[in-house]
Amino acid sequence: EWTLAFSGLNMGPGLKFEQFSDPLPTRLAGGAAWKAADDWTLAVDLVGPLHSSAYAALGGEWRARVDESTSFALRAGLNTRTPDAGRFAGLRAGFGVKFRAVAFDYAFGPGAEVGDQHLMSFTWRFGKTDKARER
Repeated sequence: EWTLAFSGLNMGPGLKFEQFSDPLPTRLAGGAAWKAADDWTLAVDLVGPLHSSAYAALGGEWRARVDESTSFALRAGLNTRTPDAGRFAGLRAGFGVKFRAVAFDYAFGPGAEVGDQHLMSFTWRFGKTDKARER
């Protein structure tokens, strides 16, 4: 099973204050994800910022389903955006936990001069679940 996507971010005239103006960090991106098995997903993205070099990102996820409403995921990825920021600067690793409509995700990325990155998200989905939509 394949999923394809395309996006455009920060597309507009830019920011202006009195006589000063700056362009928005416009970027176009396209990606594909392949569900290799019920518990494995692999993805690739190509990103083209308007005012800097293009880069690629690769990643994978392994998801273990505990029961019908609970799952746990391990994720890893690599991007080529910052090759000069240190030997492991493009690597990311993380995990996710999902229980019914609530999910928590965490990712870690080693940094160079600015330090390591810890990315976290908490999601609460409202409305009908995917199972309820299928009926």
